[in-house]
Amino acid sequence: MKKRKKNRKKILLLFIILIILIALFLTLKLFKPKKEYIIKTDKDATIDEIYVYGNHLNLNGTIDIHLTNTNINEMNLLFYAKEEIRVPLNYKITDENIYFEISDKLNNGYLYDNLNINNYNIYIETIDNEKTEYYNLKNNTKYDTTEYYSIRKNNELKKLLLSNKNSTIHLDVKKVTDNNVYDIVIDPGHGGIDPGASGNGYSETDFTYLISSKVKEKLESHGLKVKLTRGDLSDSERLPNYGDNGRVNIANETKAKYLLAIHLNSNEYGDNGLEVYTAYNVDYTFASNIAKSITNQTGTNYSTNRAFKKQDGVYTRTLQDIDLKENYETALANGYKPYDVSNETTYYFIIRETGGYMSGAYKDSRDGAPYNHYVNSNVGMESYLLELGYLTSKKDVNNLKNNLDAYVDGIVDAMLEELKSEE
Repeated sequence: MKKRKKNRKKILLLFIILIILIALFLTLKLFKPKKEYIIKTDKDATIDEIYVYGNHLNLNGTIDIHLTNTNINEMNLLFYAKEEIRVPLNYKITDENIYFEISDKLNNGYLYDNLNINNYNIYIETIDNEKTEYYNLKNNTKYDTTEYYSIRKNNELKKLLLSNKNSTIHLDVKKVTDNNVYDIVIDPGHGGIDPGASGNGYSETDFTYLISSKVKEKLESHGLKVKLTRGDLSDSERLPNYGDNGRVNIANETKAKYLLAIHLNSNEYGDNGLEVYTAYNVDYTFASNIAKSITNQTGTNYSTNRAFKKQDGVYTRTLQDIDLKENYETALANGYKPYDVSNETTYYFIIRETGGYMSGAYKDSRDGAPYNHYVNSNVGMESYLLELGYLTSKKDVNNLKNNLDAYVDGIVDAMLEELKSEE
């Protein structure tokens, strides 16, 4: 009996010791300070611009020429944590500064989504034949924080937050759950009271919502979260472009990475075929791939229209002198300061106003009308307007009617191929 009691006491004592050890381990783990990966340097690089267009980070800035050796043969943006990631920078040495940037194209920056869950301090790294030097990033922009959400992969969504910390720019990457964040926006052109272009007995709204809803369904079957800017409106409804319930703000609020606006064309010159419109100053690879995918699957041709053409099927329309004159005269007549626009400002509002300031968004509240709440955002969607054909062309109309699902497949396949190429 005594022996049994003694064994029980031993077991109880061992149990208590085990509980104490577990509690001690958890306490040490809980209160153990996380290692901060900091490079100590008294040199600064000035960041003049930082933005995310689509899912690509871009930034540019300068280093005072007196702070560094001008014989550098490599310059990187260094994401510094337990893992180190180097992004090559383009740079140019002048008499006063070294100017650097990730890319000179909006959509050719660093693919942000590929970063792992981590906390990074970010530096500039310069390398010459003799030594390596590091520079803190001094944020000289008006954006103290930049918040971005990744494209979903395997149902995982990441939030990336840039802020000023540890004498440089700091990046916090973590996994989140947020059903209000989307990957792609599809904007069915016109709708309701507004039928859009017309020809051969059809209008845009006979096709745009149907195609858009099918594209949405197919993309969602691949695990993407897709938002339509509108439903199938009745003949008495109208979706405004701006304001709280306008298609621009509906799109921007999704925090999506891509926008595809679905439209159809018309004119009196006998043109036909496909046109994909882009923002100003982008790399045309994705736009070209959209055009190729649609033409290959539907049998349609690249548009015969030559105005604003950049490549086969790819167009960039910006404001022309007549548009700038109208902007000035309208402002003068209505007593407000003219918008800050130029011949480099993207023409189509759905591309321009969903890409942040980077794509030339300008519709603020100065004229008293409904406006774009995200006009000054430095996080914008990579947006494209797809004119799938000309309703004034019997050939295009017949192709649309007979091969509608092929148009859907062409759009979806191009989008999926783009995302796959970024993995």
